[in-house]
Amino acid sequence: MARLNEVPTSLESLESRAFPILPFKVTTINIGFLVKRRFIRQNRELARSNSIQSVKIRNLEGEISRLLVENVTLSEEIIQLRTELEYSSGKQCASYVMGVKSQMEAKLQELSGMLAELGDLSRRPRRRKSELASPRQSPARTARRRSVNLAELLAAQEGRLPTIREDKSYPRRTLE
Repeated sequence: MARLNEVPTSLESLESRAFPILPFKVTTINIGFLVKRRFIRQNRELARSNSIQSVKIRNLEGEISRLLVENVTLSEEIIQLRTELEYSSGKQCASYVMGVKSQMEAKLQELSGMLAELGDLSRRPRRRKSELASPRQSPARTARRRSVNLAELLAAQEGRLPTIREDKSYPRRTLE
């Protein structure tokens, strides 16, 4: 079989393969003309295909440049948003730290007030032993009750309910 761009070597192969019915007699001049026409037609088709492909290439290059510009713009926006986030999180952290600091200062003032009250209690005149111990309660019970009352006071200041002890020997106080 002959190839597309190959020139036939004999007139018989040309007549039998490419031109089965010809209205004129095939000569070498006509063969050259026919081959030239075929090459020109192929050249036009290749040129048309080439121009279509070059238009597609230009469109794709334009799309690539547009996407590169968009990528750079989005990268700049990401960097800007990250710096804003770091700045705002720094502000939030600083405001949180300041809030914790003020709460700690308030607690320290509260504790210093409690220490001052304890100092005042130590300066009070001492009671007699007969006044301290009631006939129903022993000194161990009184000390335990004081520690429980102190724990209940601290819990009340923090907004919690007092703890319920299971091993106590006295009735529970009501909330009223």
